[in-house]
Amino acid sequence: MMLSDMEFRIALIRDLRTAPVDTSMCHAAADEIEEMMHEIERLGDDHDDLRVMINAMIKIQEEAGNALDAMTCAGKGK
Repeated sequence: MMLSDMEFRIALIRDLRTAPVDTSMCHAAADEIEEMMHEIERLGDDHDDLRVMINAMIKIQEEAGNALDAMTCAGKGK
């Protein structure tokens, strides 16, 4: 049975806290820390991309609203 990433991390942390530490455990912990840092970086990039998309949608909505207002005003003879 394979452990999920989270189960592996939990087991690694438990082993680091309870078992005598050896070189292979240190390497495994370093690998996990490196992977978590990459995940944090990817999440930051995703957050930035999402913010850009939201800002673009707001701008499009505002421009569409302004165009609709202009059409409405033009239709009323203003």
